[in-house]
Amino acid sequence: MSDFSGFDDVPVLSLDELVTQGEIELGRGNIISKTDIRNQKGNYPIYSSSAKNNGKMGEYGKYMFNEELVTWSVDGGGAFFHRSKHKFSITNVSGYMRASPEKFNYIFLHGVLDYQHSFLDFDYQTKAHPSVIRKLYNIPIPPLSEQNKIAAILTAVDEAIENIQKQIDKLQDLKKATMNELLTKGIGHTEFKDSALGQIPQEWLCLPLQALVKDYKGALVDGPFGSNLKISDYVDSGVPVLQGKNITNDKFVWSGVRYITPKKAEELSRSSVKVGDILIVKIGSIGYSAIIDNLSGYDLAIIPANLLKIDIDEMKAITEYVHHYLTSPIGKQRLIDAASSTAQPALSLGTVKRFRLPIPSLCEQMRISAILTSIDCQISVQTDKLCQLQSLKISLMQDLLTGKARVNHAELNI
Repeated sequence: MSDFSGFDDVPVLSLDELVTQGEIELGRGNIISKTDIRNQKGNYPIYSSSAKNNGKMGEYGKYMFNEELVTWSVDGGGAFFHRSKHKFSITNVSGYMRASPEKFNYIFLHGVLDYQHSFLDFDYQTKAHPSVIRKLYNIPIPPLSEQNKIAAILTAVDEAIENIQKQIDKLQDLKKATMNELLTKGIGHTEFKDSALGQIPQEWLCLPLQALVKDYKGALVDGPFGSNLKISDYVDSGVPVLQGKNITNDKFVWSGVRYITPKKAEELSRSSVKVGDILIVKIGSIGYSAIIDNLSGYDLAIIPANLLKIDIDEMKAITEYVHHYLTSPIGKQRLIDAASSTAQPALSLGTVKRFRLPIPSLCEQMRISAILTSIDCQISVQTDKLCQLQSLKISLMQDLLTGKARVNHAELNI
């Protein structure tokens, strides 16, 4: 049970009590089949159990509601959604909550439920039937004026988050379009030729990755297989072993690493990596890649079997350019297409060595990289702002929805 001690001067009732008193009504959606949707075409949204896309699964020619409600996922983990007033339907794997408008602000009600839900271990096997959730949640009932103020504060933060996310989405769309233009047509070219990758500028080359790496045996290698690196080799501290999960959104994230002894690392030195190397996921999230920009103070690290590393010779190609190509929609899809079509698709070392890239002059590679990196920096700035706003929202929810901070006692600045 969440701590609502800050609301010591107002009623805090269980959802069960509120339903029994008739202050809140719980219900289920209807079965809506694909045939129903096909036969009743329209523009009214249908919401189902998924948390993706705000639960929207399609559109329909009929609607169940034209009012503000809270809905939740009966299947899919019991997530709650605030539905502003509009015409919509929900499926039978969703529930709806209708509250007394004299006692509840729906945004406040949704926030209280969503906040408590974040502490529950609600797996996808347990169904969040109305009879189940009645026993799980408690609702504080401060004056409606206070609820309205809390709702206004949370809405303002949500709107700021939404605006930042729209800016990020626009920048990401810009980056994709710019990548497609620069990595196929370059800058200022008027003459083109056919190549193994389609048409490219006349001056460009089409080279395999193997031709772009430094001249030593471990410049393009994958991690050790089988008995070379066992679970029993891991220790509490030593030389870090990077994981596939250290690559998120094509960036290197230093977290959740494991360690082996320096002696074991010396045995596996062929699979060592350093700052500036490119990592590619070869099993699992195929094609995801990142440049190692830090090793958290370590001189080197080791990669396991699901990763491979590329050490680019900067006299032949610019590391950032190669990485931009590998993470572009074109490059990533080519890597996925090159993977073996087995039960668990994987990129082989040989396939990656033969993987061809369009190669401009070093000067043009630097210009292309600078343009794309500039967009990345803008995305990074907006992403930092988004994280700050999301953290602010969490703090506000913890304070406002538990009564720790009371807006009728002191105004909050956000």
